[in-house]
Amino acid sequence: NNKFKGECKCGTPHLTEEEIKAAFISATNKVVQDRDDVIANLHEVQNEISDTTALELDEQRLINELNIVTELVEAAISRNARTAQNQKDYKKEYAELCARYDNLRAQVEAVQAAIKEKNLRRHKIGQFIAGIEKMPSQITEFDDAMWCYMVDHVTVYSKRDIRITFTSGTTIKA
Repeated sequence: NNKFKGECKCGTPHLTEEEIKAAFISATNKVVQDRDDVIANLHEVQNEISDTTALELDEQRLINELNIVTELVEAAISRNARTAQNQKDYKKEYAELCARYDNLRAQVEAVQAAIKEKNLRRHKIGQFIAGIEKMPSQITEFDDAMWCYMVDHVTVYSKRDIRITFTSGTTIKA
């Protein structure tokens, strides 16, 4: 990829595994210092972002409408099979009903995806809360398991500016 060749070299800082581990320990200790406040805030956030009531009502409304459109399609097909009618008009009606059905189906899928995402987010925050509740008041050693359930991603701006984003959504400068 030539990022180390020529005059213009890659400016991204190189971090060792030990430096990343040290940044994680530092950021985690900052979270643990304010454990009670962090947990209280996370419970609040968890309750706010995980309320799917409105989405579930919207999903049910869309499913009901989808069922009605399905019945309309079936009725149009049945009517066309029983009664002689203008096929151009039938095809137009059928195409409109199918387009309406496809649109509703896409809306249902989008709402279901949003519900799933909110539930996943609630679960991740719950895992994070459970994890910091179990932690000692000071972390001195890197723990692979802790890293896996706590860290969403790490952003490196420079060797002195490393930010850990936890699965709770909280970002801490290490």
